[in-house]
Amino acid sequence: MSDVTAAVAEYAAATGNQFGTVKMTKTSIKLEDGRTRHVVLRHAVSLRGGPHVELVQASPPIGPWAVAPTSSVLSYTVPDLARTPKSTKLARAGFRKIASNEDVSFWRGIGGLTIRLIESDAVARPGAAGPAPAASDLGPIMSLTLSPCAPDAFVATLSTLLGVAWDMRVFPMPYVFADGTSQVLDIIAYTSVSGPLYLAVETPHHAPLLPRYACSDRVTPIHYGYPTLDVASVERQFVAGGMSLVGRVPGMVGYYETPSGILIEAFNASLAG
Repeated sequence: MSDVTAAVAEYAAATGNQFGTVKMTKTSIKLEDGRTRHVVLRHAVSLRGGPHVELVQASPPIGPWAVAPTSSVLSYTVPDLARTPKSTKLARAGFRKIASNEDVSFWRGIGGLTIRLIESDAVARPGAAGPAPAASDLGPIMSLTLSPCAPDAFVATLSTLLGVAWDMRVFPMPYVFADGTSQVLDIIAYTSVSGPLYLAVETPHHAPLLPRYACSDRVTPIHYGYPTLDVASVERQFVAGGMSLVGRVPGMVGYYETPSGILIEAFNASLAG
């Protein structure tokens, strides 16, 4: 993202989640073409979790940080990066290593999905717990939803890589979009059966008429999900926090975007059952 300080403020205003102080880290990273580049990272981590949300601004925005606004990175800790079998599994699944150093490696594969493997000792820590959560705090992120062009292949790949078991359901959802148009979308949703962070693969995308949210061979739109018993109330909080409506199903789903382009969904907790 281009301004992590603004992105943190926007995310916090919308969700009530607290973040640690924005920190600066200087690192060297070997890119896919063999060149080693120096990068300055400015990043902040959510205080509640896990899972945690980490927002990152890179200068220059190269390699794994040169991604589409609606893309994201799945991050997994490993005890020993040089010896982890996860690297072999990623390579066998068609992922290629696009950047690495002694502490971290980034792999990109199906639909442009990027997976980060990072040594446990190198993980950015959120810092002190901070004050008690405000009434507006929606709690830790519960779900990460991906909307790929090839959902069946995507689900199969994640099953192989992560050992994910899935529950599949179809939801007829009468969406109303920001421009006032409406459309009933039969959402096919694959949801991982265990957390704490639930992965979901959904098709079609919630905003099929808007090109900037479209999937491609290189980009898979991703959004963060928070369950609630009162979707309308959270939607009002989103708007008060400066978010813009993308689409909604009244009483069931509210799908919004921060000014920095982060997509967040409030969904009725009954949909998670």
